[in-house]
Amino acid sequence: MKTINMCEQTKDDTAYSIKATCPQTAGWLDVLALHNDELLAAYVENEPVSEMELRKELSQQTKKAVAYPLFIGSAAKGVGVAALLHSLSHWFSHTTEEASERDLSGIVFKVTELPNGEREALVRLYEGRLFARKIVSVNRTDHPSFSVKVKHLQQLENGGRTGASAVSAGDVAVLREKSLQVGDILGKRVPQMKRFAFKKPPLQVQVHTDRKEEAIALHRALARLAAEDPFLQYTQDAATGDHFIRIFGNVQQEVLLSALKNEHGLSVSMSEPLVVCIEKPSGVGAAVEWIGEKGNPFYATLGFRVEPGPEGSGLSYQLEAELGSLPPAFQRAVRDTCRVVLQEGLKGWVVEDIIVTLTHTGYWSPVSTARDFRGLAPLVLMEALRQAGTSVYEPLERIEVIVPERFLSTLLSRIVQLGGTVLEPAFHQAGVLIKGTIPVRTATRLKSSIHALSGGEGILISKPGGYERVAGKAPTKERRQLNPLERTNYLMRFSHTM
Repeated sequence: MKTINMCEQTKDDTAYSIKATCPQTAGWLDVLALHNDELLAAYVENEPVSEMELRKELSQQTKKAVAYPLFIGSAAKGVGVAALLHSLSHWFSHTTEEASERDLSGIVFKVTELPNGEREALVRLYEGRLFARKIVSVNRTDHPSFSVKVKHLQQLENGGRTGASAVSAGDVAVLREKSLQVGDILGKRVPQMKRFAFKKPPLQVQVHTDRKEEAIALHRALARLAAEDPFLQYTQDAATGDHFIRIFGNVQQEVLLSALKNEHGLSVSMSEPLVVCIEKPSGVGAAVEWIGEKGNPFYATLGFRVEPGPEGSGLSYQLEAELGSLPPAFQRAVRDTCRVVLQEGLKGWVVEDIIVTLTHTGYWSPVSTARDFRGLAPLVLMEALRQAGTSVYEPLERIEVIVPERFLSTLLSRIVQLGGTVLEPAFHQAGVLIKGTIPVRTATRLKSSIHALSGGEGILISKPGGYERVAGKAPTKERRQLNPLERTNYLMRFSHTM
């Protein structure tokens, strides 16, 4: 993609169009000719090209995303903003009436919680129309599709919001709907729609408040902040009421503390960040318990097989037993319980990239209840997981470091000391580019020392880099659920909690 340099903004901020005398137009042909044979021929033959032809071609190439105009200004000072807004309709693609007649397609790109507890979702509409009081389907990654009724509909217009009975493609709709999240698709997906893939934050902190009366307010505040920011993940322990939130690093932690204090009036403290590992099954395991069998106090038969799944697949739940072998309520109880149980594997970490197959089922009517299946599923599933075994994987950061060549050996040694790996360095005029990965548990130490390691000239860029199997002794995490592998204690406590 190439950039076209636009005219410099005049002092009175009224230069909305490109003047024929603008010296920057001399460079337009160089860029536009790369995607237009006729302009290329004119360029080679040094033939004149009118400003109108250049403007028309720039508009077409901009809409194809092969070139785009580059404006210079300052949003803080308001310089060039009016020219930019005025030029949008000329240079960038706009939605046609034909697009509005197609089936609905929109995506939620922002969620805000209002002071009264209601939640607003901003939806960019790519195709179709969104009507008030109509029911629309919602599709979410790794979640069954569902439907919502559009009860309150607004449209963004001229910097404000206006009530609307319908919002068309190309516009932004505002819905008051508590169930919507960033990345939800209303209607169908279209090719030009951006895919939202939020990486799971690798660090977890526990949020404390010394005042018991603030516990409910803290829960509401954290839930609201997590709803507005998809890069935060908040959970509350059902048994203890403890508050946990997943973050990416110290900066995000400081922003969170500031938001809790300034926006919600809560003075809280946070624990030291815990690096969140995951477990993956090492092999295949299977287990089954039969109804009426000695040692099985539940009126249920269940069998599971667990095995490794594709990388990044999370939990895949499959049926090998006939779908009609259990009533739907019992099926839901088993499936939902499996998801809860696998939040803590053999080492206490959430189990990912696993295929769980339901192999055996059975019940006695009318004695069996969903409670029987919720109680038996953890025993059978964890036994199957124990037979398969698990390995612990720790999160990585993918790093790119640019340093002067004289600091190369020092930096490489430090990365290796911190458990990182690097690719072959690439030498440039600006220095040496080093690409590699480093464990999240040591990444902070590298970031804090990059200034000293590079004489103040180094640049470090990092982003989530997946997971790597832990070599040596695997770290464990304290369990918060009942441990089904401790059968006697589990059965005793389960009978009391239920």
